[in-house]
Amino acid sequence: MSSSPLGPADQVAAIRTDHPDLAALIDDLEAVVAPAYEEADAKAIAAQSKLDRSRRLALIGAAVAALASVLQVVPNHDFRIGAQIAVILAGAVSAAAINARRERVFRRWTEQRRIAEELRSLYFRELAAADVEASSGERRLSLTARIDVVSDGGTTDVARPAAVAPGDALGEDRAALYGRLRLSGQINWMRDKAEGLRTWADRLDGVQTGLTVAIPLLGGIGLLAEFNEGAAVDVPQAAIASAIVAGAATAIGAASASLGHERLAAHYERTVADLERYRRVWASGTTTDGLVEAVEQCLMREHRSWHQLTEDIERAGS
Repeated sequence: MSSSPLGPADQVAAIRTDHPDLAALIDDLEAVVAPAYEEADAKAIAAQSKLDRSRRLALIGAAVAALASVLQVVPNHDFRIGAQIAVILAGAVSAAAINARRERVFRRWTEQRRIAEELRSLYFRELAAADVEASSGERRLSLTARIDVVSDGGTTDVARPAAVAPGDALGEDRAALYGRLRLSGQINWMRDKAEGLRTWADRLDGVQTGLTVAIPLLGGIGLLAEFNEGAAVDVPQAAIASAIVAGAATAIGAASASLGHERLAAHYERTVADLERYRRVWASGTTTDGLVEAVEQCLMREHRSWHQLTEDIERAGS
């Protein structure tokens, strides 16, 4: 976990050394914005980890409960008792896990992530376009006031349309830093995130397809056993196996829908397309504060859209 929007401490130190004209500005941002960002980022990561653990536990509990429910038809009495106990325990674990991920933890995750992303935006806006001649005291007071606004549920956005607006050209150092760390960095992160989500969605689809194909095959084995008394598999065994596989296929489909991998991947891909257009303008030499503001508003719109999409997915999976 990085302590600053610029990256690890050694990277911040290297940037400060390579760009001495920005050293005082970076010092102010690291002293005021970076600690608030680090705190919100850490809280968001902790809440997300708790949600992920509860989701995994809920899926495992549901799968075990489904399997044990089917196994209750086995003729052996002792086995049936064990299966019934497993159903109770697995169902209780699944219910507890689902309850643990409910509103409070989910809200903490999305709210702290909102604060962290707003503060990251504030950091890069200042790095790209702030007046380097301003006094450190005035700058820090202004930054503190804006952090308070974000923490209280507000936004650092200004009332400017999200388009490439005319403005003052950035210096070469600031343009290079912003283009590399913020614009290209966000594009690369979102592209990797979308590819990872697509990969997981494809894996879940593949597992579900394989299980679905197995259902009629098991049914065919049961049908053969019906007319062949010497078959290695009897009819009840084939029926149990078919029920288990059908339940697993259904569970995988439900898990895939509740995780929303496809929808989140599409969301990130749309934002990457928007940012790529801005990067082409940036590469043409139009490195102005107006373009910085357009990029930041694009990223803030992306995060608010992510927030709503995540809420919709969570609500659908509840």
